[in-house]
Amino acid sequence: MDDRELAEALGISLERLDRWLVKKRVPGRTGSRELFPQLVEEAKVAYRAGELGPPRKARRSVVSEGNRAPVVSEGNRAPVVSEGNRAPVVSEGNRAPVVSEGNRAPAPPPLDETSGAAPAAGTLAAADTAPSPPPDAAGEGTWRFYAKEAERLRAELRARDETIAALEAQRAPTPATHRPAREAAAGIPPPPDPLGARLTSAGLHRSETQAAALRALLARPGVAPRILELLSVRRGRDLEKLIQRYVRRVCDDARCRALAADEGVDVVPTAPEECEVCAGSDNRREFAMMRRACLAADRRRLVIVGGADDTRAELGRFSRDLPELDLRFVRGDATVLENEARRHLAGADIVVIWGGTVLDHSVSTPYQKLADQFPNVLLVKMAGRQRGIASMARAVRERLAAAP
Repeated sequence: MDDRELAEALGISLERLDRWLVKKRVPGRTGSRELFPQLVEEAKVAYRAGELGPPRKARRSVVSEGNRAPVVSEGNRAPVVSEGNRAPVVSEGNRAPVVSEGNRAPAPPPLDETSGAAPAAGTLAAADTAPSPPPDAAGEGTWRFYAKEAERLRAELRARDETIAALEAQRAPTPATHRPAREAAAGIPPPPDPLGARLTSAGLHRSETQAAALRALLARPGVAPRILELLSVRRGRDLEKLIQRYVRRVCDDARCRALAADEGVDVVPTAPEECEVCAGSDNRREFAMMRRACLAADRRRLVIVGGADDTRAELGRFSRDLPELDLRFVRGDATVLENEARRHLAGADIVVIWGGTVLDHSVSTPYQKLADQFPNVLLVKMAGRQRGIASMARAVRERLAAAP
C-alpha cells in the first residue's frame, strides 16, 4: 500500500499524511511511497489518536447529465389533489385505536417443543411474571426456561405460606386449660377466687345472707382488720366507683349529715378536713346549702354583682366542686350600662347586689332600677356588714324561702 491509498482509506488529505511521514523520517516522494505494513498500522493508530487531524470534508458532487434530476413535464407530472380524490381526514371518530399495553392483543402461547401442544393456563400465567431468559438458555428453549422459572416461584410461595402458617400458630391464644400451668411456670400467682364463690362454699347461698355475714364479721372488735387483709379485689376501679356512688365521708356537723342524707347515700364518719361536704370550711358548707336550695327552687342561674377578687375565685372553686349552678360575676368597679344590665337580668334567675364590698353605685344602680321589669328574677340586696361568702349564701337561702 502506498501513501495515496492510505490517505484515501483514512479519509485525510495526502498533504497531511505526508507531513506526518516526514516527522517519521520516511524518505520518498508524495503519492508514490510504498509503505511497510508496520508503518500503515502506526498511521491508523495515529489517526485514531487524533494526530492526523479530522477527516477531510466530502467533496460536493457535480450535477451532470448522468445524475441530473428528471425534468417535470405534462406526462410525468403528479396528479392534482381535488375534492373527488382527496384522502379522508383523520378525526376522533374514525381514528384507528392506539395500541398500548392495556389493549394489545395477547400473543399466542408457544408450543411445547416436545409435544407440540399449548401449555396449561396456570403455567402460562406463572411464566408471564418470570424474568427474561438469559442468552445461555436460548438453546434450552424459551418455554422450557419459563416453565422452570414458574415452578421455582411456586416453590417460594409454598414456603412462604408454610412460614406464615407457623407464625400464626405461635400467635394463637393459649387454651384456658394450659394457662394455669404457663402462669405457674412463669411465677405468676393464681388469680383470687371471687368472694361470692367462697361465701357460697361456706354455706351462704343468698346475697342477703352473705352481706349480713360480712357485716357481722366486720362489726366484731379485732376481726375487721383481718377480714380486710383477707379480701382481695380483682376489679379495683369498679369498687371505687361503687364507693363514690353510694358512700359519703361526712364530719359530725348535723348540716353536713343532712346534706349527705338528701343525696340518698350512706354516711361514713370522718374528720372535718376529710368531709366531702364542707372540707372543714364554713363557707363551703353554706355554699352547699345554698346550692341545695337553688336546685330545689329550680333557680340555677346566679349573677353576683360586686365582691373581692379572692372571694370570686373561692366561689369559682366551690362551683367546680359542687356543680349544677351557673355563676356569673360582675366586677364592682366596672362600667355597666343599662343595656348590659338588662341583658344580665334577662338571663338570670337570681341577682345578688353584694353591698359592703368593692361595689360602685354606678354599677349597682342599673340592676336595681331595671329589676321591676323582670318579675321572675329574685333581687337579693345585702347590707354593708354582710361581706363573707357564708353571709351571702344565707341571704340567698332566706330570699328563696320568702319567695312566693
